[in-house]
Amino acid sequence: MTYDPNQPDNLPPPNVGIDSVRANFSEYADGFDNNHVALNASNQGKHTHVILQQQTSDPVIEGNYDSLFIKPVAALFNTSQQLFARIPQFLPIDKPNIPTQLTFNIVNTAGPVYQSFMAGGYIVYFGQTTNIAVPITLSPAPREIVCVIANSNSFTNVGTPIPNDIGVVVNANNFQFTITSLTATNPYLFTFYVIAKQ
Repeated sequence: MTYDPNQPDNLPPPNVGIDSVRANFSEYADGFDNNHVALNASNQGKHTHVILQQQTSDPVIEGNYDSLFIKPVAALFNTSQQLFARIPQFLPIDKPNIPTQLTFNIVNTAGPVYQSFMAGGYIVYFGQTTNIAVPITLSPAPREIVCVIANSNSFTNVGTPIPNDIGVVVNANNFQFTITSLTATNPYLFTFYVIAKQ
């Protein structure tokens, strides 16, 4: 039997329709067994996980509701399903209400170039190097490098960073960059931070 919202009805009397009532309660239990904590548990009825169906287009937002959905995102290295959020309105109100990407399928904690992500489809890379003659390759490869910051980890006794005159050159392929310094003659340690678009 499937769940029947019209049971029990006013006819027949309860002692006759009890089988329909029991069948409905059984359907409730069966439904809660799927992706929910079972009934009679301390946190009964709570979701254990949610299955989101892939969207072919961004959902329309109505009223004051938000939307969480997945859709494929193409990157230079693959296409993967990512979680997006869309809210009713951004401020200022004259800006388009585009969905915001909340996830990224790769996080690199092994180094030497570490990588994580920020909401909005941004990838954050960071690491250290002593060999500024060799270009640093970002992996996974981004579509565009937005910002690179490089700092020296060495200082004089009065707190001035050495070497100074530090610069960064982003290569034309847009997934490599080189740290430059007019005064780096020793193997100084440099820390770098990169924000890029996937």
